[in-house]
Amino acid sequence: MSIRILFVDDDEKILEAIRRWMFDKPDDWELEFALSGTEALQLFEAHPFDLVVVDLLMPGMDGVELLTRIRQNSPQTIRFVLSGRVDIYSADRALRVAHQLLSKPCKPQDFYEAIERALGVKQSLKDERLRSLVAGMESLPSQPECYAELMQALEGKESSAERIAWYISRDVAMTTNILRYANSAVLGLRQPVTDIAHAVVVLGTSMVRSMTLLGQIHSYADKRKMPPHYSALAFAQHALSSAVIARAIASHESDDMLVSQGAFTGGLLHDVGKVVLGAEYAAEYETLHEATRESHTSLVEAEKEFFGATHAEVGGYLLNLWALPTLVVESVLYHHTPGASRAHRFVPLTAVHFANAYLHGQQGEAGADEALDRDFLRRTGLMEHVPAWERVSREVGVGAGV
Repeated sequence: MSIRILFVDDDEKILEAIRRWMFDKPDDWELEFALSGTEALQLFEAHPFDLVVVDLLMPGMDGVELLTRIRQNSPQTIRFVLSGRVDIYSADRALRVAHQLLSKPCKPQDFYEAIERALGVKQSLKDERLRSLVAGMESLPSQPECYAELMQALEGKESSAERIAWYISRDVAMTTNILRYANSAVLGLRQPVTDIAHAVVVLGTSMVRSMTLLGQIHSYADKRKMPPHYSALAFAQHALSSAVIARAIASHESDDMLVSQGAFTGGLLHDVGKVVLGAEYAAEYETLHEATRESHTSLVEAEKEFFGATHAEVGGYLLNLWALPTLVVESVLYHHTPGASRAHRFVPLTAVHFANAYLHGQQGEAGADEALDRDFLRRTGLMEHVPAWERVSREVGVGAGV
């Protein structure tokens, strides 16, 4: 089955350049081009597209209006914006309907790789219903108390990037959104941003404040009723505990700052898929959760059987669409199944997988002993490191959460 991609720009020269950039595309990629939003919608009526790239500033129907209509009619379509002049408010407006924001001029290789990566991750989430759900999301619901504390820190004249980052890291939604903006191609950074404090420095406190405020407004508008078993406090405790342990293990194994930063952020976001499933399918997810508790079966296995995918796959798919760094996406996508990844050595995923398994083991949960993928650790030559990781985890002294 072919993969259909649509490019929309009112400048014929831009479309011609894209044709040249995509000359060596895979044989199963089918490309279409449109000079206006109206023409693009006509093409969508004939046959939906897997991915669309649109210019933000076009006469008549602009890119935001076009993508809004595409999201309504074809939520499973991956949506990119390609634009040359974007301030924070334009970027926020665009990212409310687009998964990624690319800047003009854009290097052909970067442009091609962004599209290839977004399309490639579709293989990790095969259920069409869930792909449509995730692709149609704007932002994750945020905790009001975390927002209020962050705003206080942002207003403080002596607040450091590390202090602001600490408040952001307490909330999965804010962490995801801040990193999403920091890794936007519009900023033109050569290295991926995996550290929250770095993101604060890159964006500046004024931009962080504006994005947090706008994100909070959107969260109120999109707020869903979570299942009764969900506790925002317990979720945050487990996320932060996982992040701290994962970072400690990564620091023990590697001097590479990107590895420890990626492990911390991956640990913080590894269960984001639970928020997505709980927000959209509250009643079903509560029933599933109760059934696994009574039968002492794995929630991951139950999710796979009921939804056709796990929270790890849903979370990884979402974060990849939002262009978070690969190190973070893989830590989320494979945190229960690291053996399904291509890792052949220690990576942030390794630390996140161990931290999550260790914490669930501390809680005495059913199946916790089997949660650690020993075959993966043997394959990567790391099984002998487990006792040291257990010692590091105990020394960190964080609560196990749930």
